[in-house]
Amino acid sequence: MKRETVAYELSLPALLVAMLIFPMSPVIGLSTTDDSAVVIGRSVEGRPIIARRFGEDSGIPVLVVGTIHGNERSGLQITRALVESPVPNGFTLWVIDDLNPDGAVLATRQNSRGVDLNRNFPVRWRKITCPSKFCSGRRPASEPETSAFVDFFDRVKPVVTVFYHSVGNIVDLPKEGLREVRALRVYAKRAQLPIAAVSCGSDGCTGNATQFANESRPDGTAFVVELPCDDRCLSRRTVRRHVEAFWAAARSAAD
Repeated sequence: MKRETVAYELSLPALLVAMLIFPMSPVIGLSTTDDSAVVIGRSVEGRPIIARRFGEDSGIPVLVVGTIHGNERSGLQITRALVESPVPNGFTLWVIDDLNPDGAVLATRQNSRGVDLNRNFPVRWRKITCPSKFCSGRRPASEPETSAFVDFFDRVKPVVTVFYHSVGNIVDLPKEGLREVRALRVYAKRAQLPIAAVSCGSDGCTGNATQFANESRPDGTAFVVELPCDDRCLSRRTVRRHVEAFWAAARSAAD
């Protein structure tokens, strides 16, 4: 079956127009030259959620998400460095700097409805009442931010997806869903970080983005990297290690 493609070539002015014309446009296979920016959805308060593409049109797709919790911002240092670095031959790099723009404005973990997006994904979801730190939303993918990512991921199907969180200074080994750990181990080694399982407390790690990604693409690898601080405190050397680790993991997954 032929894949659907959407071919929007977006400069900054065109991006602003696209935010008005295509507020929920799914996107794959963009025929642009270098940096593509596409609105894949909008937040509860209408802020655009933007995916940018770098590298080859038809390369092996890889994805990085800088932040999903609005008060965890250090991953943006790494996404910025990734887009400023050359993309290795044979890869298509997709970057979502901020999946939770309302939370970023409010400086909260949750979105503007008080939902933890990392408990709102439609895999192993369970109800966690609100208000709470891990409020799950009223149903799986009830939040527009989650829904936008689900649709985007299902179309792009990256072989490696890395989500940045804080604070832990580890590479998280998911308890469920992940079938292939080689890329994760390669990342941890190059980034000089230990591998450990993040504790989610009594509510459990339910309905999270890595579970969704690993279940949706069982031949791919999705994992979380926990950074040691919330707000952009990484040294240049540390950021460089993470960039090198990301591409080492991508090559490992592509072999």
